[in-house]
Amino acid sequence: MQYYIEQGQTHREVLEKIQEKYGDAYQVLSHRTIPYGGFLGLFRKQGVEITYIVKEEQLKNARQSEIQQEKQRILEQLNQTKAIQEVLEEIRSLKTVVLETPVQEQKHETLEKIKELLELNDFSPAFIDTMLQCIKSNFSIEDLNKYEKVEHQVVEWIGDSIVRYEMQKNNTKPRIIILVGPTGVGKTTTIAKLAALYNLGLLGQPACSIRMITIDGVRIGALSQIQKYADILGVPL
Repeated sequence: MQYYIEQGQTHREVLEKIQEKYGDAYQVLSHRTIPYGGFLGLFRKQGVEITYIVKEEQLKNARQSEIQQEKQRILEQLNQTKAIQEVLEEIRSLKTVVLETPVQEQKHETLEKIKELLELNDFSPAFIDTMLQCIKSNFSIEDLNKYEKVEHQVVEWIGDSIVRYEMQKNNTKPRIIILVGPTGVGKTTTIAKLAALYNLGLLGQPACSIRMITIDGVRIGALSQIQKYADILGVPL
């Protein structure tokens, strides 16, 4: 068994020194008053000296307990750090989602009706988008509420977008005439009329060799209708 000695100015001070080193794992054997401090033997005061032993088993258990507590503290810090990292990752993910998600544009009823009307008449998506952009650029929110006004303007824009080509006389080179338009505007009938004019030479020029081609494979009866015209005119289809 090993004995230890600790000195100080007061009994309490000495006990605090011992407890700082060994906690409660000690046992006081004796204490006495001694001269303490001073300089070169002068100005010395009375102090306290305590003799004690250390309880090794209790000290060992105390050390292990301190180690476990320190481990627990470190684990708690790691868990807190991990939780913070998870929150940061979640925030980053939410930020990414917000930045990558396109802003849903508020749709006006008039725009939707115009779009539906153009789609029903087989206008291309690109042309429809162009018309909608023109409406947004030229009409205020208040004017958008006036559907008939918007519709009238769209019809004018469609008319302005149609390019007319004058027929050239005495043109001996092969020509291709393409008719494109929405359903029900008379494309098939117009094709038959043009075929008759050129085939019969009714334009003040010799009769031409005519061929008619259709790519309408959607509308019911489209092929049979133009085939009927071709048979009447004697024109290959």
